[in-house]
Amino acid sequence: MRNGYMELVGYIESNAPEKFRFVSHHLEQKYHVSTGVIGPFYALRSLYQKFPLPTGKIKQGLDSIKKHYEELSAEVGIEINATQGMMFNAGMYHLWADEDLNEGIDILEYNISQHPNSDSSHNGLALLYQANGESKKH
Repeated sequence: MRNGYMELVGYIESNAPEKFRFVSHHLEQKYHVSTGVIGPFYALRSLYQKFPLPTGKIKQGLDSIKKHYEELSAEVGIEINATQGMMFNAGMYHLWADEDLNEGIDILEYNISQHPNSDSSHNGLALLYQANGESKKH
């Protein structure tokens, strides 16, 4: 089976269309029967490794977050947007980690523009305003 597998990998790598993503892990040290469990793990990790929002992008603010999802969307060929919860956490990160409160405010204001009924985002925005000395704003 290994020879057939390696032949298939070589064929795919040589004939893959443009933008075709192909990842192969030769599990030399694993038992054959374990590949049914280990293989899907590697596949899902490879497919979704860029979906989580990196902390560095959160620190850089809203434009960086938007750019991350634009690039991810272009790479996978469908529109991918941050979830409401991801944006809430990104905004609140700036409060919890004692980062730039204005960046957190921008992120949560954007999240509210996308999800106006998000109680958590309204509450988080009020907390950010208060921490930023703007308690009468929200």
